[in-house]
Amino acid sequence: MYNRFKWANIKPEYISYNEFNDVLRTVRNKNYRRVKFSFGSRKLSVIRTYSILQNESKDEIRVCYGYNDFHRYIVKHIYEVDELKEQSGISGMEAYDHVNRLFIENNPKMTLYRAFSGTKYKEEYKAVKKCVPHQISYIHPYIGRVINNCFKADVSSAFPSQMTKDLPTFHDCITVNGCVEPTSEYPFAFYVKSGHMKIYNELDTRKMNSKYFINYKDTYNDDINIFDEVTILCKKSEYSLKREFEYMYSQRNIDVNNKMFMNACIGYFHRNADPRLSLLAACVIARNNKMMLDRINTLISEGNTIIYVATDSIVWRGKESSVATEDKYLGSFTYEGKNGKFFGRMVGSYQYLDNNNKLTTKCSYLKNDDNKLNIEFGKLPEAKNTRLIRDKEGYIINVIGG
Repeated sequence: MYNRFKWANIKPEYISYNEFNDVLRTVRNKNYRRVKFSFGSRKLSVIRTYSILQNESKDEIRVCYGYNDFHRYIVKHIYEVDELKEQSGISGMEAYDHVNRLFIENNPKMTLYRAFSGTKYKEEYKAVKKCVPHQISYIHPYIGRVINNCFKADVSSAFPSQMTKDLPTFHDCITVNGCVEPTSEYPFAFYVKSGHMKIYNELDTRKMNSKYFINYKDTYNDDINIFDEVTILCKKSEYSLKREFEYMYSQRNIDVNNKMFMNACIGYFHRNADPRLSLLAACVIARNNKMMLDRINTLISEGNTIIYVATDSIVWRGKESSVATEDKYLGSFTYEGKNGKFFGRMVGSYQYLDNNNKLTTKCSYLKNDDNKLNIEFGKLPEAKNTRLIRDKEGYIINVIGG
């Protein structure tokens, strides 16, 4: 009698989506047994177990840490599964095929897949998928207020510019127990237990924890002991994508599809169903995050205040900066507006009014139609509800309005 309990009698704890990911990550790292979602059971049978309920109104994790130590963690939302598909009208597969054709033209009898990966490395590229970072994002706490004296600059083709650099290959890669440093021979190190990566003499994602990278904890697990880590070390590939991406960038104004091809293919590289080129996507996104954080640090050192960050765009309050330029070229951080006004609701939903009264409105929870463009500055409506985007493993990877 006393050994039985009902989950309905356990007071629910309402948590954020970041906390949801932390709980899920903790129980998995501790090898808790996942059981079916139930309404009650014997206490002794559920010690060190967890269960998950997912529906349109909420996600709930029920965890039993020990005898009489029961917890119900709940995130309220409108549930949606999304593999981060491009919204450009160009599918990831179409983009991949286009880039692959360009690559074959420059490298006869070779394909992207064979050059950098292959079926022989299926386990490796599935493991490295865990090392693909989320894109950097941040919004200042002054949400819903007009902020004056704001400057805005965007990177011209941020991800494609990173794709022109040295890239790793799975060919001749080695897997080592423990946290092993990259070397000049193996410059790319992927730490597949914690989700980190390091590029020799270039970057270490373990050093990117910043309040301006609000998705950091959703990407990495910093609780992994270095002795429990597993490292995949990769050599620099003899192949490059520099010619292909520089060509598509040069043609972006002639055929707008080129811009879509460049970005959509990167998402396809690490798609959940078959992350065959996850190592390329991981390097591209990590490099961009690192450069954005470097720009943020420079802006702050110059006395500016960071207002908004989203993948390749920064809005700051203060003055002109040495990190931005009037010129536009592949990878340039180019001014989009100076001494203007900013009004934001959340990452992906904001308005920017430059000093020439040119208004830019972006809003993830409104339809892409003329009504969005006609919204008066400072009148961007609040999201009516929240939609959580999650990956196939159950982790919440983004939150947007709906």
